[in-house]
Amino acid sequence: IDAVAQLPEHVCLLAIGAGPAEGMLRRLVGQFGLGDRIEFRRPVARGELARIFARADALVFPSPEAAGLVWVEALACGLPVVGFDGKTELAQVAPALPGIFLASPTRDRDAAVGALAAAVVRTLKQPIDRIRIREAALGRYAWQRKADAIAAAWDSLLAASA
Repeated sequence: IDAVAQLPEHVCLLAIGAGPAEGMLRRLVGQFGLGDRIEFRRPVARGELARIFARADALVFPSPEAAGLVWVEALACGLPVVGFDGKTELAQVAPALPGIFLASPTRDRDAAVGALAAAVVRTLKQPIDRIRIREAALGRYAWQRKADAIAAAWDSLLAASA
């Protein structure tokens, strides 16, 4: 929300979900006077989320959460993702997957917010190849690929123990 305040006025944010921080986030929107640029929406079904991703310009995923997968879903829909560099799966795969734009993390909150806003601007200025983003994400994260990797690991274990 702080980063939206630093972005051009035509940039809006749709926050989807619910949780214990929602009240605080809504108050922050009011403090920044961003009520006309930030919309809160309750959780939506997967099909609706895919339609939202199809209309969006980017997914902002500033969370340090190591296991969050909404960014994988976004990439699989061809949507670019903006997040922070660091020790997360998102940051680790960024060099191998197109469509991931990273901001440099910092302990200084204002600097981190500025870096995130700059990464969003950088993303919005890039020509985005949604088909390439989608194909790369599915090539790495498709369920069949994961199942094949697990089967190969089991085969390797069984062969080694024989």
